[in-house]
Amino acid sequence: MKILILGASSYLGARIFFDLKEKYDVIGTYSTLQLTKSFLQLDVTKKDDINELIKKIRPQVIIHAANNANPRWCATHPKEALLLNQTATEFIASSVAKFNSKIIYLSSIVAYDSNTVYSQTKVKSENIITNSTDNYVHLRPAFVLGYSPNTTNDRPFNRLLKNIDEKVPAVYDTSWVTPMGYIGLITAIIKEILNKDLKKLIIPIFTEEKRSRFQMAKDILKHFNIEVTPVDKQDNSMSVAFPNVSQHLKKLNLPYIGYEDMVAKIIQEIKDRKKFVL
Repeated sequence: MKILILGASSYLGARIFFDLKEKYDVIGTYSTLQLTKSFLQLDVTKKDDINELIKKIRPQVIIHAANNANPRWCATHPKEALLLNQTATEFIASSVAKFNSKIIYLSSIVAYDSNTVYSQTKVKSENIITNSTDNYVHLRPAFVLGYSPNTTNDRPFNRLLKNIDEKVPAVYDTSWVTPMGYIGLITAIIKEILNKDLKKLIIPIFTEEKRSRFQMAKDILKHFNIEVTPVDKQDNSMSVAFPNVSQHLKKLNLPYIGYEDMVAKIIQEIKDRKKFVL
């Protein structure tokens, strides 16, 4: 099976590439950061370039992880966010329909609450894909944590690594409480989607338990003798109802990982980080 990962140099895309590359013929693209020489440069905002690449590769599966996942950046750059996170999806969906590929779209938990520029681009991108093909799966992960070959992006997990490696002060918010998403579970579910040829699904991927950034950081960093300082940013922006994830995944016969198991796996990944090489 030939798989094309759009955004393979991203934090999430790099881990997906790493976890799939031993079993599948995986090709990755990048925008500006080329994590490995095998990755192909692609600007997903250019329709012709997308068509040419997919026509050349003819992948059976396209995993779409090319977007900017920073809600603040999207809020302050709405035109750029619309182009990268939504219009680019239109171009990709058009090519998917033309070449009859399966598409696995990395959406987000924010699709349950479409009140921000970022969340609106996710909801609309899901709709664009759904209206273009029946051979799709939308994944809705939460606040994603876990080791990735990309340790440079400004993502929550990479900030934890800076706390450990660079002794950056560990100051984390107590007010914003959210489900957590484990990066390894995302790739495990993608493997099941490929093995079972699942389609026409929206799959939530996060813990039933909710935690603040402070509690999460404390639970992980204490194993590396890092003290975490709490700060109250009075952020309650994510206050919507979520589905019962464990039951949802059980019905689909897909794996689920709770919060405590997620933390244990993350701690082990940090200790075994040298194995995550592309």
